[in-house]
Amino acid sequence: MTPFHTQNKKNSGRAGAICGSLLGLLFLVAAAVLLSGGCSAKTPEVKFKIKSDKITNEGQPVYILIRTISGSEFVTDDYDSIAALFHSQPTDESILSTEFVIPGKTKKIIIKKPDGKDIGVYGMFTNPQAQWKLLIQEPLEKKYVIVLGNNDIQLD
Repeated sequence: MTPFHTQNKKNSGRAGAICGSLLGLLFLVAAAVLLSGGCSAKTPEVKFKIKSDKITNEGQPVYILIRTISGSEFVTDDYDSIAALFHSQPTDESILSTEFVIPGKTKKIIIKKPDGKDIGVYGMFTNPQAQWKLLIQEPLEKKYVIVLGNNDIQLD
């Protein structure tokens, strides 16, 4: 071999190392962009903070159901039809969350924000009063605080 060929092998080795380093750097930059959310939009959320007292539901746990709803449906919803949704098979598509709240405790619930739909929040009390459900209409806020009374539910 001539010195020229030896020189080329040395240069091609350096070039390969440089290319490998550049590829590694590009990989790290791409990973950083992905982790920072640069390539994906965060899904809009609605956060609920559910507060309860020790007297909530006469000291008994309460089921909370959150679902998409239209205003006209909400008006006609009755307690028994909502209670039946907890056991429907397959699960009703309108249900966004079902949660169990222990009296005296605070529960945080995060749901995916429904596109262009209102939300119904239902408290399944042992002895429900007139205010056992809430209608939250569009445009939806990012956060809500809900207070559970003895047998009722309200926005704070």
